[in-house]
Amino acid sequence: FRPGDKILMQMPNQVEFALFYFAMQKIGVVPIPCNPRHSNKEIENFGKITDASAWIGPPSYRKFDYLDMLKNIRPGLPSLKHIILVEESATERPGMLSFKKLMAQHKNSSISRLNKYKPDPDEPLHLLPTGGTTGMPKLVPRTHNSYTCAAYFAGAICGQSAHNIDAISTPMAHNASLVRMMLMAIYGSKLVVGTSTLAKDMLDLIQKERASCVFLVPTLISDILHEPDFEKYDLSSLRYIPTGGAKGNADQLREAKRRLRCS
Repeated sequence: FRPGDKILMQMPNQVEFALFYFAMQKIGVVPIPCNPRHSNKEIENFGKITDASAWIGPPSYRKFDYLDMLKNIRPGLPSLKHIILVEESATERPGMLSFKKLMAQHKNSSISRLNKYKPDPDEPLHLLPTGGTTGMPKLVPRTHNSYTCAAYFAGAICGQSAHNIDAISTPMAHNASLVRMMLMAIYGSKLVVGTSTLAKDMLDLIQKERASCVFLVPTLISDILHEPDFEKYDLSSLRYIPTGGAKGNADQLREAKRRLRCS
């Protein structure tokens, strides 16, 4: 890949998402973090308007077959030269590349190879799909400078440090999760990634990992507060809960602050 290339990333919450996201930043390639639920229409549209050169993700997610989607949309995307599959098997499928095999082939490569890459900080860091409910999602460019600056000061306001343990269960492709990833890179904090947004699973994650911060959209705050076993969990590690993505209810936020004992 070359600096400026656009790559469609469509993965659920898994460690490979972070590996690809930061690797692309390092060499000046522009990721397009797609929602795992985006289907043919959205992915084909993103590919067309950006001339995306690759798609990266697993063969399927839950009940959605990405391979079938790619088979249908690839003829209309002449720029899409590579499909990189993230899966346990290192066996390459016809016309596709295996992430696991690529990693094995380059495991002894020197990090000094990256020294020649110096992305322009005023060039796009990523193209982030909007999350509206009407029409086709748009792609919003954010530069390295603007996004890093926003993340840095968001962390400074909340007293972010290397001692923080942040937890997320929202999709890693969402802006809120990407900001938590940037905080990890800037401040050296720990990021714990969950795969479920069920209230019990999130409460288990906070208690088990002793999370000091967890991002929650208002509906997830409501789910947690109404979880029948809420009082059984030890949430004393929580310091603050960032929220957003939808309009919050003032009474609900006051109740959350009181019951969760954090800001």
